[in-house]
Amino acid sequence: MSSIKPDTNRIALGKAVARDLWWVVASPPLMSKVERFPQLDAPQQEALKKAVLPAVQRLEAMDLEEAMATVGAEGWRVGHYFEALVAHWLLQIPGWELLAANHPVRQDKQTLGAYDFIVRNSEGHAEHWEVAVKFYLRRNESPEWPNWVGPNQRDRLDKKVNRMRDHQLVLSRRDVGQTALHELGVTEIHRHVALLKGYFFTEWGTCPTGPTGSTSDAEGRWTDANRLSELAQAFPESRWIRREKPFWLAPLHQVELSSKAGLLPEQVARPEMWARMKRTPNGPWDEAERWFLVPSDWRDGRRAIKASEPAP
Repeated sequence: MSSIKPDTNRIALGKAVARDLWWVVASPPLMSKVERFPQLDAPQQEALKKAVLPAVQRLEAMDLEEAMATVGAEGWRVGHYFEALVAHWLLQIPGWELLAANHPVRQDKQTLGAYDFIVRNSEGHAEHWEVAVKFYLRRNESPEWPNWVGPNQRDRLDKKVNRMRDHQLVLSRRDVGQTALHELGVTEIHRHVALLKGYFFTEWGTCPTGPTGSTSDAEGRWTDANRLSELAQAFPESRWIRREKPFWLAPLHQVELSSKAGLLPEQVARPEMWARMKRTPNGPWDEAERWFLVPSDWRDGRRAIKASEPAP
């Protein structure tokens, strides 16, 4: 169960969609120094941030249900929620047209892939965007890509980056990819964009160095169930809130907590995302740090991953 009181949960999450939309636009990319992995440059990023501000302000005035409906988000999957927010962002940019989302590329009735987003910008040029949100934990202290895995260890940083740049971003170079673009009235892609957002997590007590190809240290930490008591003692002034799907994106802000709320769990059966909260001078609590708490056998890979456990 979430540590947020039921009466404040609605208040805290009522602003979450607005914060998450801004996070999608304004947060730094996970991998910004990778060859053949095209990013938005600084002027483009600033222009697109300004374009989405009115939409963020409108969402801030809505309750959770209305905000989710406005951005077209359904269900609890974090990836689907992220894609809905990206689509809403693209729809807010003046002079831009969203031509297609998840447009399939087929050959002989077989689906070979899909374009995440095809847009026409204000200059009339077509752009191809591939987008994803990921949360990777470093298994050991090596910065190499294969050491960064998803919380359920079914996903790896190297596999994701390589698939985005070697398969998804080059679909338009293939004849079947061109055929799919022609269905949209597009004859040429003028720009490709790789939008990979999320968080990196390093084990508590180790160096927070990010992976090769990133430009900053990992923001998040992880620890296993054997150290939960030690963790509580290390941060006696903090409170803890389990982050519920799909709201894994933006940091929590100005959350009201009762005097008995915000304790760490005694045990975890599967990886869980938590926020370490710090009290602000005016009373409410802000997120200070993002954490993953994992089962005691997570580190050595012996934990069986059940098929019923969904990925983010």
